[in-house]
Amino acid sequence: MYQITKRFNGYPAAHRQPKHDGHCKLIHGHNWDFEVMLGTEELDDNGFVYDFGKFKELRKWLEHNFDHTLLLQKDDPKLEQIAQACPAEVVTLPSVSCEGLAKFVFEHLATEVEKESEGRVRVLCVTVYEDEHNSACYHE
Repeated sequence: MYQITKRFNGYPAAHRQPKHDGHCKLIHGHNWDFEVMLGTEELDDNGFVYDFGKFKELRKWLEHNFDHTLLLQKDDPKLEQIAQACPAEVVTLPSVSCEGLAKFVFEHLATEVEKESEGRVRVLCVTVYEDEHNSACYHE
């Protein structure tokens, strides 16, 4: 199998973990980085797994969701209260943990890559970096 990796760096976004018993229940921010790995058994006519230039749409999508936004869980008991008071764009997700963000990006990208490549390429893994020391990877 052929594999490629593309990294997207520097998305400052805030989140909170409402069920956490420590300081993570408070709104706080991180610099998020995203790394995606794609794979295929068959290269395209250019000898590519996937044209790196086609990642422009993913970059725009990442910017929309993670560039100076506030990430809140859909089941956050203070969702409405925080969203109304927040001057930033609020993005609601099933999970705002590093692991949850990896799955969210994976699921979005998997749909796009499958459509774009007509099923030839698949997403192998999405890794999310929470600042430079912590990361989580989601793959099927």
